[in-house]
Amino acid sequence: MSGVEHRNQLLQDVLFEVAKYPRATLTAEVSEQWLTELPVAKVVLMSLPAKLQLHGIQQELELQLSVVKLSEQQIWVTNAKPLILNLNTFGFTNGLHKLAQLSSLESISAMTPMSFSLLLEK
Repeated sequence: MSGVEHRNQLLQDVLFEVAKYPRATLTAEVSEQWLTELPVAKVVLMSLPAKLQLHGIQQELELQLSVVKLSEQQIWVTNAKPLILNLNTFGFTNGLHKLAQLSSLESISAMTPMSFSLLLEK
């Protein structure tokens, strides 16, 4: 989110419509063997196909990841490169237009970089 309370509320209500679409889901698969063989404390860069379910629309993506096995119980995953999403692909066109109007802007770019950091635990 933006770090500004009023702006965060606009993003949640007008753009993301969290009352109607409360979740975004990212799904990807790696083999159990790969996870078992991953050495502890070594950074591994990998490309992984994934599916993103956002705003009621599913899209296939190719993720560039940095993976670190912290212990036998924890794996830390971050994107090695920003993921650039076209928000129009996920049905945000009207929300972007409305948000621009409310913010007194001519337009808001539909292309947005996303980053993430996940701590996965067994």
